Amino acid sequence: MALESGAEVVLEARLQAPYGQYPVDSLEIMLGGEVVARQKNDDQASELRLRAVVTPKQSSWAAARAHGSELLPYQAWLGLPGIPPMAHTSPIYFVVDEAPISSCAEAGTLAAQVQQAIDWAQTEARYADRSQREEVVKLYEKALAVYASLE
Repeated sequence: MALESGAEVVLEARLQAPYGQYPVDSLEIMLGGEVVARQKNDDQASELRLRAVVTPKQSSWAAARAHGSELLPYQAWLGLPGIPPMAHTSPIYFVVDEAPISSCAEAGTLAAQVQQAIDWAQTEARYADRSQREEVVKLYEKALAVYASLE
């Protein structure tokens, strides 16, 4: 979405948890990785709505995410450790005054997360064979190189 400096953008998020099966603790709207609006779900409602009006100062992205703290029940019968429910939308990109979207701080954070993924893939992840592990690590290393070029 192309914007001029000072333009306001209305961001709205709606979450509907199917039949209350996945308890969600909060719904958030983010701009450039920073939470700009949050709605807690103390009543464990199955539907949440959230609205934020933002004025992006630079080219960036916005997304919504939701998460809960109660472990999902199906993990136990799979023999896997439980994980809490979570969801994240795809981003909406804002280009302000035709400036490119990039952030050294975000690139550094993402590079650190990719490095953690590489470490996990090399030591703990399970693969069918060694070549599969190497293929995954190479993909992560490509991502790491992209983020390193932005720092």
